[in-house]
Amino acid sequence: LFTIGLCFMLFLLGIPMCTEGGIYIFQLMDFYSCSGMALIWVCFFQTIAIGWFFGTERFCDCVEQMTGRRPSLFWFLCWKYFAPAVMGGVFCFFIYSFKPVKYGKDYDYPQWAEILGIFLSLCSMIWVPVYAIYYILTQPGSIRENIRTGLQPNIALRKEAKIASKLQQNLREGFTPNIKRMQTLGKPGPIHISESGVQLLNRENSEYEMGAMTSRDPSFNIQEEP
Repeated sequence: LFTIGLCFMLFLLGIPMCTEGGIYIFQLMDFYSCSGMALIWVCFFQTIAIGWFFGTERFCDCVEQMTGRRPSLFWFLCWKYFAPAVMGGVFCFFIYSFKPVKYGKDYDYPQWAEILGIFLSLCSMIWVPVYAIYYILTQPGSIRENIRTGLQPNIALRKEAKIASKLQQNLREGFTPNIKRMQTLGKPGPIHISESGVQLLNRENSEYEMGAMTSRDPSFNIQEEP
């Protein structure tokens, strides 16, 4: 029902754009909500969050775990320094050289349309500082402690990811794992069952199944409990 209601609402919002003056509404929304300063604002904070809060080194570890190859120094510098600097510079230049939107070369939008367009941009931009203020004021601890905690990533790695990350770190530090020892530890131990269980297996399993069981690895042999 939620999906149906959302699709129906978006359908109603798209109807005015199909009218004779719909191109003016489309131009206004495209300039203020889908591109320009709203998009650059969001991209800037995304690059800051990945490069500095989550950590570029940790992000490179994630890429290496997924692809098997560690990103080069060029990508490290791009994610940590170049991308945030470029996004911040483009955003400042956009604000400095801002001009109201026009349709074609001769149509200027009225003032109320400009205010509506700026409101559309703020609808997506304002949530970054609003949530930051909300987090600082609602979390336990002082404001300084909440700011320090909020700037640290709070991501719990899965057990497999922790093992893989630790192994990759050891390999980078020159540690060579004992593969034979790891295979020995990975073998399952013998199965212990009671005497009644052995009698049940002997009665219900065919000669072929019992022969296949005896031909398994010695670690799978059944040992009777005294």
